[in-house]
Amino acid sequence: MRIFYLFIIVFLSIACTHTSEGQNDLNDKKQTPKMETFNIKKFDQNKDADETYRFEREDGAIVTQFGDSESGYFDYARFPNELFEDRKGYYPDGVLKIHGLMYYNQFQKGVWKYYDHNGKLERTIDYDEPFSYTWEDVLEFCDEKKINLLKNTTRISRNTIENKPKWTIEWQIGTAESLEITIDGESGEIINQTTIELDKG
Repeated sequence: MRIFYLFIIVFLSIACTHTSEGQNDLNDKKQTPKMETFNIKKFDQNKDADETYRFEREDGAIVTQFGDSESGYFDYARFPNELFEDRKGYYPDGVLKIHGLMYYNQFQKGVWKYYDHNGKLERTIDYDEPFSYTWEDVLEFCDEKKINLLKNTTRISRNTIENKPKWTIEWQIGTAESLEITIDGESGEIINQTTIELDKG
């Protein structure tokens, strides 16, 4: 009987040890995500004369890739009729360097992540932080003014000068002119309004 109990104790000890090791392995995997890389070989095989590769992903996003072995590589993806583009920049060897959202080449949105050459997250920057008057507030304003955000004459930008955040919105209001307004990025107050004559050419 003593031998039987001894066997049970040894078995449980081994089982606990393996469970602990397995849990550690799981924790290690969670803490060390797979490093994202740019497929340089596929890019080189498909790029055009302008050193650009454009294609549609399985999920419907339109992807534009470009770059070289000196300056690094870039991957821009956007779904049709979407306002924001998912942008990634890579080191010359293909390791992910930077990742974030961009609004039509006008401003960076949300949290951007910056990585070192080993794929470790170095820092993050929240580009929304200075703006108490948020992007959602801007959308509401545009909805009230019936501004078509997908029209090529509509432009939205933002900046922070001397710690003062500002939004600038420009949209067409007639056949020959557009309206540009500047909004305080903290209070939401309209601080400037200008009518611009459109280029007839």
